[in-house]
Amino acid sequence: MLGVSQACAGILVSPAPILLADTCALLDVVRAPQRHQAECIAAAKLALRCAKADPRRCVVVCASVVASEFADNVQTAADELVRHLTLMDEHGEHLQIACTEFGLRSSAFRYRALTLPQMLRQLAESLLAVSLTLNPEQGCMERA
Repeated sequence: MLGVSQACAGILVSPAPILLADTCALLDVVRAPQRHQAECIAAAKLALRCAKADPRRCVVVCASVVASEFADNVQTAADELVRHLTLMDEHGEHLQIACTEFGLRSSAFRYRALTLPQMLRQLAESLLAVSLTLNPEQGCMERA
């Protein structure tokens, strides 16, 4: 973890746009499919590529509390996505039965079988891992 002054000095050595990521932004990567925000996944992948590029094309910055808040909540977000995928499977089964009654061909697909929750969690964890974590500085807090 860095103080604000140290982080600024490091960023100025190789300036790049800064992405301030809070806990909800990272959890939203995992929750994106069930919230109809799939574009969030592409944005997270782009941010990760840019942060890992050499030279870096962006800097991801998080407050010191983000890692613990994320750890406390990421499993719940992943479990909710699993429940959502299970529900989609159930809807698909009923749709398939209805199609069969009218002689319509449909193929079975099992969303629950996908490793999507794990992949999204890994993406969010990777963003957190490449982030600069800021420690609060008393002087900065007093001036804010």
